[in-house]
Amino acid sequence: MAVEDFLIGLPGVTAVHDVHIWAMSTTETALTAHLVKQDARDDDAIIADAPRALHEQFGIEHTTLQWERDPDARSPRVGS
Repeated sequence: MAVEDFLIGLPGVTAVHDVHIWAMSTTETALTAHLVKQDARDDDAIIADAPRALHEQFGIEHTTLQWERDPDARSPRVGS
């Protein structure tokens, strides 16, 4: 899925799961996702920039991202 590929490509993100995308109305789409990162570096910048990019690239109006820390996460994982 293109949105999951976008999320796993964010700086420092090693895994993505619990990605949910749904229509809030006929004109608005929402997304929630858990992003796994090993450290907090760039968290604030990513939280500020990712929703704008998701809106521009995929038309997603409302984004909620949740960080998880997993120092042992080494390979990308995508899934729900």
